[in-house]
Amino acid sequence: MKTIKNLTSDQIRKSILQLAIQGKLVKQDPNDEPASELVKRIYEEKQRLIKEGKIKKDKNESYIYKGDDNCYYEKIGKEVKNITSELPFEIPDNWTWIRLSNYCYLNGGYAFKSNNFSNEGIRVIRISDFDEDGIKSKEIKRYRYSNEMDKSKIEVNDIIVCMTGGTVGKSLYIKQLEEPSYLNQRVALIRTKDKLSDYLANVFKSPYIQELVKNNITSTNDNISMNFLNNILIPIPPFNEQLRIQSKLLYCEPLIKNYEYLERQLTQLESTFEERLKASILQFAIEGKLVKQDPNDEPASVLLERIKAEKEKLIKEGKIKRDKSDYKIVVGDDKNYYEKLPASWKTISLNDVCSLISRGKTPKYSDNGKVLVLAQKCNQWDGIHLDRCLKTEVSELIRYTDSYLLKVGDIVINSTGGGTVGRTGYVSNSIIKEQQVVWDTHITVVRPMLKMNSKFVYLFLISPIIQTGIEKKCEGSTNQIELYSKVIKSYRIPLPPFNEQSKIVNKIDKIFSSI
Repeated sequence: MKTIKNLTSDQIRKSILQLAIQGKLVKQDPNDEPASELVKRIYEEKQRLIKEGKIKKDKNESYIYKGDDNCYYEKIGKEVKNITSELPFEIPDNWTWIRLSNYCYLNGGYAFKSNNFSNEGIRVIRISDFDEDGIKSKEIKRYRYSNEMDKSKIEVNDIIVCMTGGTVGKSLYIKQLEEPSYLNQRVALIRTKDKLSDYLANVFKSPYIQELVKNNITSTNDNISMNFLNNILIPIPPFNEQLRIQSKLLYCEPLIKNYEYLERQLTQLESTFEERLKASILQFAIEGKLVKQDPNDEPASVLLERIKAEKEKLIKEGKIKRDKSDYKIVVGDDKNYYEKLPASWKTISLNDVCSLISRGKTPKYSDNGKVLVLAQKCNQWDGIHLDRCLKTEVSELIRYTDSYLLKVGDIVINSTGGGTVGRTGYVSNSIIKEQQVVWDTHITVVRPMLKMNSKFVYLFLISPIIQTGIEKKCEGSTNQIELYSKVIKSYRIPLPPFNEQSKIVNKIDKIFSSI
């Protein structure tokens, strides 16, 4: 879909995060303590913890600094290397870079044995147990506690990261825990001081990190390694700027969510616009509001008399059968549609203007047959698909009179089942060609009289007046509802003069082709 500057809400959110970690979201304050001082204190804190035996010394500890030549250098042991070319983007002068392992504590999850999971014990968080909305409460896995698992215990303000699979790189900032929880293998834990976690959590949501993960996955399982995480370069702002960034992101998020809501509504509108527009046009058509009335047109009442005369002639010739029942107009939910029809129109039952409204039969199928059998699956809203038809032998046609061969101008309606009942198709020259086609018992064929424009009848049958609440017109259980022929025969149809029928069909064809 197209939105403001062609950006979706997700793209806007990511763009803002990217601006934030590049120092472009909030103004720089020259009074802020430089980030280098913050990093210096982090290193001093690590040295203290090493002396106290609380953490081990990192043999490859990295220290990044900016030289007088404005280049960035990394010192590992006695080796110093210019890493300016490795940096992904420029940052403000009072920012600095640091390897993730030097900024915080990292650890991988514990390798819990899957055959020892039970309904009791500690909560185990797997890669499938969390997303950006939080830790899921379904399909909880538990494990008997032992103190060797403590390194994988989650604390509030930790960041956890998926390290494998289709969602590799997804992360969650732990703001609260309902119960003590421990990480399973292939989930990494990132822990820093409380006030630094907010900024780091946003770094991990940024396009920078997501692209970095995408470019560093290994093997067929889309894995990232702990070594990769340890060596990620993190842009560090002054602490006060981190607070300003967080405040700005909190301000932006409700605005993005509101945009997201409008975006969903627009997407829904766009996805249904064509369908709703067509429905409105069809409704105008059958109410006599789509084309101008021509006082010179022969009234529909005269047309109806000729149709009745033609029908009687066909009955006498034995080409069609007389209906045993008199299908009167049934007044239903469609009453208001016909209150203001043009004076030259008439309201009749569908059966009055059709020579055939009938369901088919179930033939014996044969792979070697030459006659196609139309079924529900062949009748789709995008057209009739004869390539999906099963076949029957020519000898089976003995069971069918000529009337029960599909003809150009026929209208086919799916008449059973809860999923496709009421779906309607039109048989055109391009569909039927020279093929012999019959229809099965799940299809009803409507065949308008020759003095009717069959395409107009088709448009009526796909209009909202028929299609809205089609299930209410059916009988039977929820799983096997039936749209009986007697119901279709009793549909009340607005009958325009013949010339106007043609004008309506041509106008709709033109409009629909442009849509």
